[in-house]
Amino acid sequence: MTAEHTHTKTETAHAHDAKAAVETKTAKPVAETKVTDGKATPAKGKAKEIAKNDPTPNKPAKKKGKKAVWVKKEKVKKDTKTRDVQEDLLSKWKPIFWGRFGKKHMRTRNNPKYDKWRKPRGEDMQQRRDDGAVVDVGYRGPRAIRGIHPSGYREVMVYTRKDLEMIKPMHAARISGTIGRKKKIELIKFANEKKIPVLN
Repeated sequence: MTAEHTHTKTETAHAHDAKAAVETKTAKPVAETKVTDGKATPAKGKAKEIAKNDPTPNKPAKKKGKKAVWVKKEKVKKDTKTRDVQEDLLSKWKPIFWGRFGKKHMRTRNNPKYDKWRKPRGEDMQQRRDDGAVVDVGYRGPRAIRGIHPSGYREVMVYTRKDLEMIKPMHAARISGTIGRKKKIELIKFANEKKIPVLN
């Protein structure tokens, strides 16, 4: 063997040893167990693997709460006064105030979005017979009936039980939409006991 061959062999051996040393430094030690206060606990990686494989997890099962049973609103018999008011409301004729939404086939009574009034704006806007009547002061209802629900009752917004207790005759309760299901059921139960009509 020549001197050149021995020199190349020693160089490759040194390079291999240096590479192995770098790998050992960079490689993270895999700790299977961790000792804390004299107790051996599995490391983070191992703990996750054990938790995945273990059919019985350590966390307790969440208890599902019972859903509140819904209560039906009882029908309240109307007085003669409320019936008269309802008849007056229905007898008052009003034209259809269509909204101008462009497409005429979409402006129907079945579609609530397009069955509402919109003021015609713009210089070139033409109000035709098909577009319905223009809103005017003359179509306003009489003062005695104004602001009354079509059922014949006057609406009272209800938030608590005290509001229900304050309701007078010929008035109906409208429960606020911000109230939750559980509280709403309690209010409906109380309204059924006191025979107070609920609109919603």
